[in-house]
Amino acid sequence: RSYSTLTAVQRATLDNLFEAGAVFGADGKLKLSNPGFAALWELDQEQLNGEPHIAEITELSRNLIDDGEDLDNYKAHHIARISEQARSTMRLERRDEKALDCTYVPLPDGATLITYLDITDSFRVERALRDRAQALEATDRLKSEFIRLRNHKRNPWRDKQHPN
Repeated sequence: RSYSTLTAVQRATLDNLFEAGAVFGADGKLKLSNPGFAALWELDQEQLNGEPHIAEITELSRNLIDDGEDLDNYKAHHIARISEQARSTMRLERRDEKALDCTYVPLPDGATLITYLDITDSFRVERALRDRAQALEATDRLKSEFIRLRNHKRNPWRDKQHPN
């Protein structure tokens, strides 16, 4: 009874997380996941049944992963993060332009909880602000160059009278 109660509590906890989440065992196989995980990676519940390995899940989601055409390296990196049993975070940018903060949390039984937080909106705002700052810097450089050239045209003799 206590094992089934513990499993039910774990399931309820994971299902009610704001983040998409999944628990992978030390063997790399999916033990638990919430509906947000399936939705985020565009997977059917049927695809998640039977404890698929993280490499299989990565393969099923390959159309979303911006892997630089090196899916095998991406899979190996993901598997290594689960195996190392250390808390870590990374940012993922997917092909569909979603940005995700990914957190790996080792659990006492050797499993790893992976959570994904969709930060697309704040990521786009950050990018827009960075682009705007770069545009303002470019505008300032053009303005300074224009003023320098304009002043030079007003007084072309100045450079000849006072050489550098």
